[in-house]
Amino acid sequence: MIETKFVKIKGINVAYREMGVGEILLFIHGMGSSLVFDEIIEPLSKYLKVIVIDLPGFGKSEKPDLDYNIDFYVNILFEFCKEINLEKINVAGLSLGGMIAIEFAYRYPQSVNNLLVLSSSGLNPIAKMLNNRIFYLVFSFVMKYIIFSNKWLTKRFQIGSYFNHKKINPIVFRKFFEYIKYPESKKAWLSALKNVFNVSEEFVNHVREIRVNTIIIWGKNDKTIPLIIGDKFSKLITNSKMFVIDECGHPITVEQPSKVIEIIINELVLKKVGQPPD
Repeated sequence: MIETKFVKIKGINVAYREMGVGEILLFIHGMGSSLVFDEIIEPLSKYLKVIVIDLPGFGKSEKPDLDYNIDFYVNILFEFCKEINLEKINVAGLSLGGMIAIEFAYRYPQSVNNLLVLSSSGLNPIAKMLNNRIFYLVFSFVMKYIIFSNKWLTKRFQIGSYFNHKKINPIVFRKFFEYIKYPESKKAWLSALKNVFNVSEEFVNHVREIRVNTIIIWGKNDKTIPLIIGDKFSKLITNSKMFVIDECGHPITVEQPSKVIEIIINELVLKKVGQPPD
């Protein structure tokens, strides 16, 4: 088991794990925790120094009552890199984490070698209805007191994001419930959801201005953020290469970890698509 470490960022205890040596690959999770990277940390650590962070409000990090938005998370990421002396990194973000990674690469291109965009949010208004106050209040009540208060309902909520949830280790669903059942976790989850899944013209313009080498990886069968959104990112980012994984839904590092590992090693280590890792 990889040791969980903590660092104080802006007065918040932020949890992270690291393994391996060499070039840095920092992973940023989505609306869950760094546990979504558990299957890929060790294999990738044979080639790279892999770091996974639990964003404030998620996982083992503290969950203060804050407005969890993209600006906040990008600032946290910048301070985190300074605190543990990361000067130049490869940054990879899944879902919400993809949006954070993109914005980080836009603001601090000098700090990024490669940007990896995994099933990223930011270009599809899946939470537009949350801007309606009445809908948000009803939605919040249902999620806090019904869905996320029941293990079975929480699993039912999750399985729609997979291509074939029957192949997913049940511990994945159990661990998510163990984290989300607490009031502070529910509140943080809802805050992040409301703030990060709306499309803004500013973010779209930032995506267009990305110049660092970008690797886009998407699940062909993603229903949460469909493949067409990945195509949009690919068209907007000039220096990008896109990979599509068959029989894969939204949490690509959970559902098809070996495919993700192969792509990352080929692109960041071997530099030649199609040459499999040892």
